[in-house]
Amino acid sequence: MSEKIYVVIGASAAGIAAVQKIRQLDQTARIICISDEQEMPYNKCFLADFLNGHKTLAEIHTKSQSFFKQHDITLLLDTKVIQIDRAQKQLQCADGSIIDYTSLLIATGGSVRIPAFLDQTVHSTFQSQSSNQAPLPLGVFFLHTLADTLALHAWLSKESVARAIVMGAGLTGLECADTLSRFGVLGTVIELQDRVLKRHVDEAGSAVIHDAMERQGLVIRCGLSVTGFVTDQGKLKAVILSDGQKLETDTLICALGSRPRSSLALAAGLALQDGAIVTNHFLQTSDPAIWAAGDVASIIDRLTDTPIPSATWPDAVQQGMYAAYAMVGQQRVYSGMMPLAYSEFFGGSFHSAGFLEVYDKLGWTAEIDQSEGYAKVIFDQNKVVQGFICFGSPLWNLVAYKRSFISQMPVEL
Repeated sequence: MSEKIYVVIGASAAGIAAVQKIRQLDQTARIICISDEQEMPYNKCFLADFLNGHKTLAEIHTKSQSFFKQHDITLLLDTKVIQIDRAQKQLQCADGSIIDYTSLLIATGGSVRIPAFLDQTVHSTFQSQSSNQAPLPLGVFFLHTLADTLALHAWLSKESVARAIVMGAGLTGLECADTLSRFGVLGTVIELQDRVLKRHVDEAGSAVIHDAMERQGLVIRCGLSVTGFVTDQGKLKAVILSDGQKLETDTLICALGSRPRSSLALAAGLALQDGAIVTNHFLQTSDPAIWAAGDVASIIDRLTDTPIPSATWPDAVQQGMYAAYAMVGQQRVYSGMMPLAYSEFFGGSFHSAGFLEVYDKLGWTAEIDQSEGYAKVIFDQNKVVQGFICFGSPLWNLVAYKRSFISQMPVEL
């Protein structure tokens, strides 16, 4: 194979960043971007914004057909790769086509987490990124892809939805719960953990968000899970909780997050850790011709120097660009992920980053302000910001705190 062929599986944050950077670095090679979704590339972070009407469908798309035409990048939509032949450097697709590659980037993102109570026949429908497929009862939805969001939006807009239950109190679950109240729907959030947003905030921050949810009319039930549902003529009527209680509802939204979508890599024999593809500091996998970036990859946490699943859109974009440099032979060391989260819900903006719970064990200090909402900033001994939380409270120096956190330089106020 004399012609260089760069192939990227995935058209989300990492994949689009990669093909764009590859074209900047190599003007002549073939570039192919493959997505098993039917829609043009879009920003998954904005799905909740579309659902609640803050963004239009056009505003959540990241690239148009003209971008791919202008940069001579082949975009294959609704195309599912079913096998990676590492020996032949070929991809086999579900439609029978074969795609050669010189360098391959796996940027397949995450697959939706499916509640354990759904049986194997339902599990078998989730082999692609499109989630809302039969045999789910009418009224049961996932919130993971644009197709999911369009289906849920249509349901909330056209049906007389009175009550809805959201499984999961992470960022996606809270954004979804906030949207329900805007549709005039009585919402209940079921969370297996003992408090909301446990991954991103400390106990005091959870309590403030919990109170804001209740003020908006939401019911929050922590320490419980949904274990089953009741239907009538194929339509949802109630859910069964882990404590045996039955809650009547006409809508169930599963917002349990995602897991690395690494089945292709596993079948190809690439090294995995906790379900994510192992990469080095150049985003290269155990195969020197294959790279991985975004939610499917295991990435070094810059603060702890330990491998963790990648999980944020900005980091996925960075990883896609670093992978692109390496794929064209211009390796640059990716120094690791700096977890940052941002959202808006329940009348306040939310920011979170870094260490939140273990700072006292490391000899660090925290400054807390609960005069309006909740704000907490964690400093190490050198006045470097190692984490912060802000919800509903004006963190006036947020830009300076972010700059210190990302650069790991002392904060300048």
